Amino acid sequence: MHMILGWFITLGLIFNVVFMIREGKDERGRKILFFPLLYSFCLLFLGYSVLNLVVKYWTLEIAIYQLYLDYIFAGSLLVYLLLLFFEKRKKA
Repeated sequence: MHMILGWFITLGLIFNVVFMIREGKDERGRKILFFPLLYSFCLLFLGYSVLNLVVKYWTLEIAIYQLYLDYIFAGSLLVYLLLLFFEKRKKA
């Protein structure tokens, strides 16, 4: 499962870099990139904060901790890519 999430994160980041190079040069491209980044970054911080609250009350094994972090990063990346796709279609 870790390998699948790792590949998903890697492919998503490659897609992000390609999109930023292609679309981020003009004002419309910057507006398309801003909204999805705002939401996904907030979700990333929210997930990490929840993890810190859970760890204060319960002891987690390292494998569960790593899996939770993988899900947080993959989930925020998925939200970012979906919002990016919909914003691009909306602004086009």
